[in-house]
Amino acid sequence: MPTVIRGSDNIDTSNVATQTELNAKVQTAIVTVNGGANISVNSRYVEVNPFGNANYEKCSVRAEVYINGRWSEAGFVYSTNGFGTSGHSNLEGIVVQTGGSAVATSGTSGGGGLGEVANTTSAPCRVIVTYVETTNA
Repeated sequence: MPTVIRGSDNIDTSNVATQTELNAKVQTAIVTVNGGANISVNSRYVEVNPFGNANYEKCSVRAEVYINGRWSEAGFVYSTNGFGTSGHSNLEGIVVQTGGSAVATSGTSGGGGLGEVANTTSAPCRVIVTYVETTNA
């Protein structure tokens, strides 16, 4: 059952960050993959993490491909082979992995945001990296 908070409840807000404090701890960078050249099927690309490879646990990564005039996540599905593009953060850096058959497929098949596109075997790729500075209490 969810917790319901009423206006009359006494809530300790001493550990709640302000929006300004949160903004100071969250940073975002766009990483161009493969030097700006198209990525291709059945490939793995490793780029330097702009926030330091050792900070991989504090990073959230979203890989996007550019198809039909727009950037979007491609999604990823495996059905006899891989279709899509995924991004990850680890000690190596920012890692992008493409499917063995396509870097993008239709949204109804792969779950990406590109809508109904044909299986695409190469496309430009970028990665949105969001870094959240944390402190150990």
